[in-house]
Amino acid sequence: MNSDSLVALKPYLSLLHPIAMGVVAVISLYAMYLGIKVRRARLAEGDLKKDLMK
Repeated sequence: MNSDSLVALKPYLSLLHPIAMGVVAVISLYAMYLGIKVRRARLAEGDLKKDLMK
């Protein structure tokens, strides 16, 4: 690749980091949501536990 093509891509490459951080944040929030669901199911008792396992 020559330097002209890299200069043309520079504005797009500067957006790569914020997009990647946004994806990481969304994945982290989803993992937190799943962890909360697992904890609720583990600590539940009786019929509530049966309903949460569905």
